[in-house]
Amino acid sequence: MREFFAAVLVFLVSDLLFGYSNFVSLDEVTNGQRGYGLTVWSGNQLKRFDFEVVGVLKSNPKSGVIIAKSDDEELKRVGVVAGMSGSPVYIGNKLLGALAFTWTYLKEPMFGITPISDMLDLEKYQRRYVSLPRDLRYVVPLLVSGVSREVRPILNSCFSNYNVELIDSFSYFKVLSDGSRRSKKDEVVFKPGDAIGINLVTGDMELTAIGTVTHVEGNKVFALGHPAFLAGNVEIPVSTVDVFDVVPRQSLSFKLGVPRELVGTMKFDGSSGVYAEVGIIPEMIGVSVNVDNEYLYRYNIAKVKDLLPQLIEAVFTESVVRSKGIFGEGNVWITTTVGFSVSSGFLKNNFLLTFNDILPVYNLQFGYYYALSDVISLLSFLNYNPSFKVDINKVHIDVSTKELDAGFVVFVVPSKSQVNRGEEVSVKVGIKKFRGDIETKEFTFRVPTWVQSGTKINLGATSKLSRTLQLLSTYSEYLALDTYDKLYNFISESLRVDKLVVYMEVASPNVASGGNVFSLLPLYLMPTLLGEMKSKNLLPYIMEEEETESYPFVGFATSQILVK
Repeated sequence: MREFFAAVLVFLVSDLLFGYSNFVSLDEVTNGQRGYGLTVWSGNQLKRFDFEVVGVLKSNPKSGVIIAKSDDEELKRVGVVAGMSGSPVYIGNKLLGALAFTWTYLKEPMFGITPISDMLDLEKYQRRYVSLPRDLRYVVPLLVSGVSREVRPILNSCFSNYNVELIDSFSYFKVLSDGSRRSKKDEVVFKPGDAIGINLVTGDMELTAIGTVTHVEGNKVFALGHPAFLAGNVEIPVSTVDVFDVVPRQSLSFKLGVPRELVGTMKFDGSSGVYAEVGIIPEMIGVSVNVDNEYLYRYNIAKVKDLLPQLIEAVFTESVVRSKGIFGEGNVWITTTVGFSVSSGFLKNNFLLTFNDILPVYNLQFGYYYALSDVISLLSFLNYNPSFKVDINKVHIDVSTKELDAGFVVFVVPSKSQVNRGEEVSVKVGIKKFRGDIETKEFTFRVPTWVQSGTKINLGATSKLSRTLQLLSTYSEYLALDTYDKLYNFISESLRVDKLVVYMEVASPNVASGGNVFSLLPLYLMPTLLGEMKSKNLLPYIMEEEETESYPFVGFATSQILVK
């Protein structure tokens, strides 16, 4: 038995030593050491380049950045290239780390190396932040395809904090309509030195960040040696990439390539690199934009909450500018349908939510901007709502332009200025049509029998959206979105601009609590109840009539009647 345990111990120790013997630790690095690196170059050819260690910039007692220089003739000509990040570098056939940083306007190739020990910690989902000299930098090349001139400023703004540089490229991808999951487990997809793509958008627009694979263990892939977007725990598709050529520039040269095929998932994006697994391709958000019922565009967007609003802005704007002009006047109609799931324990419930809006504008460019704001606000509201965690999987946007039209609410006139309890009151509402005459709509209300003499009753008319906002701003207990039904009614019905709401509002001792309105309470209970609800407004007794039109209602009007 003793011999058995001794044999097991020897096996474990030898396995441990063998695993770490393939790597060079930071403590073993000295000035003047020579080694070589590997990276895919023009025509997908694997290029070897030599280097010499200059020194180590310590950022903390356990980590740092290794500085090296190279006398490689091609690197002397083009410099360190954007897209080389992650290129494995070796000393004596042992992996030292990943080429990750450089300087601009160098007279000879120099670069910073992230130690492999820092990158392997990514598998444990740990962050290590490395202090860098101010002018030492990294660049994430973002291959873009299907992007017009008008959309580039949106993308520049989206990635302004991520050291991303946009590079025009080509496309091999076909449109993926459903964010499907496919298995690549049995294929050897990546080798150290290969190019790897991080796919944010596929379909009629493609956005793919590229870098280089540093280390592969089975289906586990470590790359870049610096962040892509510092997104932490994520599920973003990764792809193989074909490198066509290296484009030399005075500031920073770059690899020109195209994403080839989705093959796996980036699981973590940290300060010392990215970690991916080959095999399962993660679900993406399927986004479709239908413009004027004539042009349909399809995209798939990676599920990155912090980038989703800007990426939606990019694909929406691209769809519109490809299809039509953005000048002139009109009503911009937009309908946004969002498919999402909500998990509760082991159960996963799927829901659909639709939001409609009509935006009358003299300049269609502003109309599309406001329409886009609607979409982004809805998605942000779902992603960051306090009641339940939402997983968005589909977004469909219908956008069209019609003739400019609107109804301006100009007056509310009751048939009587003084009324009795229980009496019916006729209310006329004046609607001034855009470039047209005033139309009158008539509604009838009955005064409650319990109203006390001398009570002033408020009458008003406005759009459903304005009425909802008015109630929310005054009565915080009016809304509680703690169930899907309440959320659906709020988004789909309570925010309509094409619905006219005419209301009678009676001050009463009704009390709102938890989103419910209690019936009339005896007056002797009110002082006690009010003492317990000092921070809450009392919701009045409200009667409403609604009418829907094919145009938006703008403005509001009010009036009062007195109970005799």
